[in-house]
Amino acid sequence: MEALLEALRAGVCRAPPGTQGLAPFGLLTLRPASGITETLRTEQETSIKGRQMIERARSLEGRRVPVHRYDEPKAGGKFENVRVVAHLLGLGAPSPTTSPARSS
Repeated sequence: MEALLEALRAGVCRAPPGTQGLAPFGLLTLRPASGITETLRTEQETSIKGRQMIERARSLEGRRVPVHRYDEPKAGGKFENVRVVAHLLGLGAPSPTTSPARSS
């Protein structure tokens, strides 16, 4: 899927079994050509892979990106899944609607 990466914000989920507390992760807001906004989750920020994905998403905010995603079972949910980002790739300059205005 190719979409505009509109925003990245922080989120939390239950920590994996055997640990306590909440685990932080990133939430990406994407707008594909269909115009229907979709929210995807990153891996947990406490993992190397999760931190790298969050930093990559932060650097690509406001740009069109091809997104590879997969469904991961929700903790404690029998038939519920969350969509998780597997790979992001930048496709050029930021969108004119989200880039800062230039002064003349």
